[in-house]
Amino acid sequence: MPPVRIGTVDLPERLERERYFRELSYLELSALFAGPLKAAALAKWTQHPATDVVDDDDDDDDDDQADAQADDVNGDEVGGRYDEGEPRGLGLIAPWVLTQRQPPKAARLWHHDATVGDFRDSALGRSALVAFRAAVTTVTASHAIFPSPALFAPSMANRDRLKHFFGEVATAETVGATRVWVPDGLWEPRVAVHFASELGVVCAIDPLVYDPGNPGEVYEDLEAPALYFRVGGLGRAGAIRTEKLEDLAALVERYQDQDIDLTIAFASPSRWTDARNFKKLLEGAA
Repeated sequence: MPPVRIGTVDLPERLERERYFRELSYLELSALFAGPLKAAALAKWTQHPATDVVDDDDDDDDDDQADAQADDVNGDEVGGRYDEGEPRGLGLIAPWVLTQRQPPKAARLWHHDATVGDFRDSALGRSALVAFRAAVTTVTASHAIFPSPALFAPSMANRDRLKHFFGEVATAETVGATRVWVPDGLWEPRVAVHFASELGVVCAIDPLVYDPGNPGEVYEDLEAPALYFRVGGLGRAGAIRTEKLEDLAALVERYQDQDIDLTIAFASPSRWTDARNFKKLLEGAA
């Protein structure tokens, strides 16, 4: 069966990157979501996510902080517990001016006006996209993540906007990495995955979120060349229960049998524990 990338959304607090990549093979970073980083900081980022990665999940308060975080990248090479054939990767969340109307709380933001966000085509959005592509190239990112704003419904107008955005603005050539679209919860998973395939992007879904009106099989037999499982916290503060992880492992094995490329990023409150527990569970079932 093909291997699976497993990681977390942002580096867990007080966790050294060396230890992180001894355990996990993927990391999704929000370093460029709020605002740009200095070119000097980007130049010091790792060229290979399997060896060194900067921890930049907090707001970029000022240039000194960005430089300090970037300087910390140049450490010893990180070993790993994965085979050399195992896929590894680094995902970058796209600037908010491409996907959101409301800015995040941060001291340093992308230049913005009333035209940005919501997957609209704007001059300031395109400018941020150029900087984002430079970062993707610098860190050799495997994925670029585009999260939908809240209440981004599956209306015809929004579908047309997404078609224009991924077809004319954030194209595969412009972004330079596998594009991942995170739909709002208003989208039915099967519909979202099918639409993402039409757009030529990978759909991110949370397979542990169940609608009481829909059976659990809603996440089975999804037709796509690749899937991105972004696992949330299920409204709990602690670690995800073993039975839930077992359900996820069974689903992953089903897609592995179909040779579908899989990336799993835990965004749960105990994401470090959840990701490692899931990795052990999946290895035990192999």
